[in-house]
Amino acid sequence: MKNYLLLVPFSIAGLVSLFFVAKTSVPQTSSLGEIDSSSVGKTLSVTGKIIYKKIHPAGHIFLTISDGSTRIDVPLFSGYLKNLEKVGITQYDLRVGTKITVTGVVEEYKGNLQIIPKKISDFKILK
Repeated sequence: MKNYLLLVPFSIAGLVSLFFVAKTSVPQTSSLGEIDSSSVGKTLSVTGKIIYKKIHPAGHIFLTISDGSTRIDVPLFSGYLKNLEKVGITQYDLRVGTKITVTGVVEEYKGNLQIIPKKISDFKILK
C-alpha cells in the first residue's frame, strides 16, 4: 500500500507538467504546401488568401484559403463566429481576397484537409 501512495505525488507532478507544456507550446508555422495527410492531428499555423466563402444556413462559414499553389479548407462554426464577433470580426470582414492567418488542428473531412481554429486568437485578418 505504501508504494501506491508514493505514486500519487508523481502522478500529480506529471499532470501539472503536461498542462504547462500544453499551455506554453507554440504551434508550428507551416506553408500550405507542407500540409499533407501526415499533418492530421497536428496544431499548425498557416497564412493564405480567402479564395472561396460559403455561408451555411445554420450560421457556419466555410472558407478555402490558398497561398497561390495550394489550398486548405477552414470551417468556422457558428459558435466560434459568435466569439470572433466579440473582437470585432464579422462575416463581412471575411471576403474573397482577404489575407488571413489561421492556427488550428489539421483534420480530414470527406477526403479534404482542413484546419479548424478553436480560440479567438487562432484567427487573424492581415492588413
